[in-house]
Amino acid sequence: MISLVGSATGIIATWAALYVSLTGLGLATHHWSTGWRPRGIGDSAWVGYACVLLALQLWHLFLPLGAIATVLVVGGGGAAALAYRDAWTGKMWTPGWGARLVAGIVIAWIAVRALGEMTLFDSGMYHVPFM
Repeated sequence: MISLVGSATGIIATWAALYVSLTGLGLATHHWSTGWRPRGIGDSAWVGYACVLLALQLWHLFLPLGAIATVLVVGGGGAAALAYRDAWTGKMWTPGWGARLVAGIVIAWIAVRALGEMTLFDSGMYHVPFM
């Protein structure tokens, strides 16, 4: 049970670090493309995700992906998130305690499910290699 909780906590921490990094990169992309400082995070995580996919595809044409690429994405995204920290405060909706509890339960359930075995026969053919 303790290893399950620790593993699920590690997965959730990884998701949180990726969310902050991708959102920071999305905020930096917004500022670079428009010249205006972003006022809220909005869809910045998805913009950051698209930019990271593009950058890693180009990187992979010349060099193999490895730890350096990971450090650049997470470190650069974290630095960008810190640089645009004022955009994180502009919240349009603050969920109540009930919504936070439900979201926490759903996130924990998904993290525990991510630790399970693969049940689809074709996951090894294209799902896992793609990820």
